[in-house]
Amino acid sequence: MSGTYLLPTLMAKFAERYPDCRIQLDIQSPDAIKQLLKQGEIDFAFLDDRDSLPEYTVAEPVASDQVGVIRSATAPAYKLGRSMDPMCWTSTHG
Repeated sequence: MSGTYLLPTLMAKFAERYPDCRIQLDIQSPDAIKQLLKQGEIDFAFLDDRDSLPEYTVAEPVASDQVGVIRSATAPAYKLGRSMDPMCWTSTHG
């Protein structure tokens, strides 16, 4: 299942659940995404390959295939005012 199919619904659901959080969509290579997470320049990302993720990330599946939301292990899920509930994602497509 591609991000083209998943992301619009997931982003709308996320925006509804976390209205004070700003979402920006930027398409990058998996290596670039991992680097942005490591540098703290992004808080989370969607990747279609959760295999071989660095130790500084945490991954949660969002569908029955390999798509998952990842974040830095030190990134502030707390900035959202509450933890990121994986059910927010999986109830839509999982």
